[in-house]
Amino acid sequence: MNTSTSQNSISRATQIKECENQAKFVQQRVNEIESFFGDLCAELVSYTRRTAKLRNNGDEIARILLDYSVKEKINRSSASTLKKVSEYLATLEDYRHTEVDRLVGKVVNPLASYGNEIKTVRANLKTEQAARKREIASRKKLERSSTAEQSRLAEIQLHNSIIDANKRADKLERCVVEFEARRLKGLKTILKDFVQIEMIWHAKALETLSETYNTLQSLHEEADLLDFRATLMRSGSSVFSVISDGHLARPLGPGVQNASLRQTDNHIHSSRSSIPTGQTNQQPSGDRPKMIQKAGRQVEDVTSLFSDEEEEDEDDEDEDEDEDDSEVLRTTSAVRSNRRGDDLEDLEDDNDSDEDASEMTQTGPTTSTNSRRLSMQPTKLITQSPLKSALKSSGTKQVTLA
Repeated sequence: MNTSTSQNSISRATQIKECENQAKFVQQRVNEIESFFGDLCAELVSYTRRTAKLRNNGDEIARILLDYSVKEKINRSSASTLKKVSEYLATLEDYRHTEVDRLVGKVVNPLASYGNEIKTVRANLKTEQAARKREIASRKKLERSSTAEQSRLAEIQLHNSIIDANKRADKLERCVVEFEARRLKGLKTILKDFVQIEMIWHAKALETLSETYNTLQSLHEEADLLDFRATLMRSGSSVFSVISDGHLARPLGPGVQNASLRQTDNHIHSSRSSIPTGQTNQQPSGDRPKMIQKAGRQVEDVTSLFSDEEEEDEDDEDEDEDEDDSEVLRTTSAVRSNRRGDDLEDLEDDNDSDEDASEMTQTGPTTSTNSRRLSMQPTKLITQSPLKSALKSSGTKQVTLA
């Protein structure tokens, strides 16, 4: 009897030792799995967060490109191309947003759920260890029992402890095996989902980026450069002056003004040379001073049309050009004043000749004087001063040029 009891005790002690080693292995395995899954989950969470930040940065880049394409008015090719590029980048970031959602739903959350399963395995491990400790305590109590009653109660308690310990050990073993099976299958599924999500995103990204690259090939930088140069030249030459009637006109350059002055003077001389001398002598001497004064005022008016100085420009280069123009105008005005003096001298000579003719007419007979007066009256109504007609025609041309 005692021999069988001792053999049972030895075999049970061996089982307890095996259970302790098994519990240590499970404990070590659970710690390794917890560390592995914890690190993997932390890095995947960081990866997902950085992907979300990258998505936000991509959205910001797309917004900046879109704003620039809307504000760009000179480079039309760049504006249209950048608008399309911004749309493609926004589409790419939409795919990235979908990637982030899938990573959270299919990778991060399943990995995080293994924390609860590890806690369950740890709880079963603690329960099994507690049952084994109770069995060891019951066995020691049986060995210390001195009476038959105590021995009987100790044996019953030991028997219950052994049953409970075996049950807890079996439960722990099943729990660990099931956990390992779920872990392996879950890890495979999680990594497959992760790779599939990345493959889908990279496929969409490659397609979108290929279209973006082809769109960028349509950007004509030479045409945009020509547009910029044309705009730059227009911005430099867009100088306007307001004339008296309220309309805008381009200011006449010094070359155009000098050409107009020369054309006016040539027209005056050609008009004076084309009119016969007799018509000049037919004008009454009393109207000559008034005509000369009026002609002088008109010449001064014509001169004043071209002697107005242009507004000063803010740049130093325009100031130098204004100084050169003023020198040319002063030279032209001096030449014109000399020509005007010659014209006035010619008019005075004509006046003197008219006075001599009138004196000779007074000494002649009355009939001839009356006949000449009658012959001069229709000519007086028709004939006009050549200088006055020339000035009127030159004034009309000047208004047309203005």
